Amino acid sequence: MTHLSNLLTSLNNSWILNKFGSLATILPIALLHPLCALANTDTYVVQKGDTLSSIAKKLYHDGFKWREIRDANPKITDPNQLHIGWKLVIPAIATPISDKENIEEKTPPASSTPPASATPPVVTPIQVTFLYFNDFHGALEPTEDDQKVEKYGIARLAAEVKRIRAENRAANIPTYFVTTGDLLQGPPLSNLNKGKLEAEYLNQLGLDYYTIGNHELDFGPDVMTSLLFRLKAQCVTANYDLVKKPVGKPVIVTLGNLKIGIAGLVAKEDFLGEDAKVAREYLKEVQIEEEVTKAKQLVEDFKSQDATLIVLLSHLGVERDLDLAKAVSGIDVIIGGDSHTPIQGPTGDYLKVGDTYIVQAGSKGKYLGRLDLQFRFTAANAKLIELGQQITPDPEIVANLQAKKKEMEEGEYSKRVADTACELDGKREHVRARETNLGNLVSDILKETYQADVAVFNGGAIRDSIAQGRVMVGDIFKVLPFANTAYVLEMSGPDLLAMLEHSFKQGELGGKGGFLQVAGLSFKWEKGVGIRDVKVNEKPLDPNTTYKVVTSSFVADGGDGYTMLAKLPKEKRHEHYSSVNQTVLEYLGNHYGKENKPISSPYCENGEPAKANRIIIEQ
Repeated sequence: MTHLSNLLTSLNNSWILNKFGSLATILPIALLHPLCALANTDTYVVQKGDTLSSIAKKLYHDGFKWREIRDANPKITDPNQLHIGWKLVIPAIATPISDKENIEEKTPPASSTPPASATPPVVTPIQVTFLYFNDFHGALEPTEDDQKVEKYGIARLAAEVKRIRAENRAANIPTYFVTTGDLLQGPPLSNLNKGKLEAEYLNQLGLDYYTIGNHELDFGPDVMTSLLFRLKAQCVTANYDLVKKPVGKPVIVTLGNLKIGIAGLVAKEDFLGEDAKVAREYLKEVQIEEEVTKAKQLVEDFKSQDATLIVLLSHLGVERDLDLAKAVSGIDVIIGGDSHTPIQGPTGDYLKVGDTYIVQAGSKGKYLGRLDLQFRFTAANAKLIELGQQITPDPEIVANLQAKKKEMEEGEYSKRVADTACELDGKREHVRARETNLGNLVSDILKETYQADVAVFNGGAIRDSIAQGRVMVGDIFKVLPFANTAYVLEMSGPDLLAMLEHSFKQGELGGKGGFLQVAGLSFKWEKGVGIRDVKVNEKPLDPNTTYKVVTSSFVADGGDGYTMLAKLPKEKRHEHYSSVNQTVLEYLGNHYGKENKPISSPYCENGEPAKANRIIIEQ
């Protein structure tokens, strides 16, 4: 490894080990850690225009010390809501409080013993372990495979992190738990809580460092600010400013005479490029430095502080990580994210460019990555641990998660979304064999939301009907219970026709779940003949045209036998991380609920479900 080899000889010498056989020290945030004891406190009265960051900058001359103020004041539950006149406890920390403006009474010094750190004492720093995951997308709950076997979920992630940390603590191996962005945007339990549960559980697990991704901004700047506020870990994103303030700050971790520089990066193009992954309305106050330029600066800065190991938490995607490693010398490890790549290899689960190791752990909590850096032997190894049924989930988190879900079902699920002028037909025997008004509605919403030529949605993913009258949040998730995301595919005319032919084979086989509800399409199907008269938005299907087709991740990944979709080249498959049920919920609320108009034509006629004759079946 680039800097590591220069350190190895000295670490082998026993006098070095004796000299540095002390507790791990973390700079520059050691004295800011929420668990550190407070020497004394002051009180500050909140003024108009104050933020935690501005108060910290005024009193400590460092806006990043807002975390210390947060942790000393439990009444602050939202960083965007500081009430004028509030008296905040201001703990005394490393930088003296020289500006006494607006400071009231001083409290006597408090004495306490700092609790044991999640990172164990370092006696012989010959190994460090990084536990990593990425692109979690709110995958808090476990999922079931085709055999109804339960796996994944935050409780299994927690169990494995705790197990490895306990083993490493016993062996005096420092362990750092990190994540590389896109915690948010997933199933209802996550989306309705907008990051609160992810922060709660990761705080329990002692997350050490993280970088943000693009999806942290999906619900707007205030939600992202709240997430940063709730997470106790240090955000190390180095090239992202929000409202002219950095969201993160690189750190140096010191273990004996080993210094590890840790920083995070996001891709400028993902935010400010022509194909930005973030809604334009949220980008007004966002500034991103180009990642390669910033990485070179970070390496230089870390070297100037005698860093012996440089680790980047990247939300660039594996291809950009490879390019970064080629363009910037001096990076020892890139822990990646964004591309959802489970990096695996024959000798270790990593890629290597020169002296740079690159790792990534898939997505949605399917894997926990483990990277062991062996300093004495100049070695490194990475392993992806599948969080499958072989791992017993953490029982405390399982119970808490179940309670949260029940609370959601009894609270949020009872809220009104819209009204419907007729029953929306989701009966199993209908949606798996013919066009229904509910299938048309869901498909239309997907087509419009993603500006596609065509939308197709498997009838097996529609699990119930919605009765005439009031539509509640719970109705949407009862009808669409699966956390499938949306995919936009680029498909040729022949591929589209093959997809439709497969759909009707599903229908012929007795109502299989792969029968497709459609939007933007009309066609006839005749038994013994097949599909004919296919039209896309009223025009005949053109074999030489490429069509944008939106569907669910389940179908796009080959579910229900749609292998022709799974085989499409990567560049023709574009995942959008909003779940289909959340997309439908938001659309109905915005277009019907807020407009105070019922769901009616073309889905209802005289109080009854209407047909649009998109699919004509001729016996």
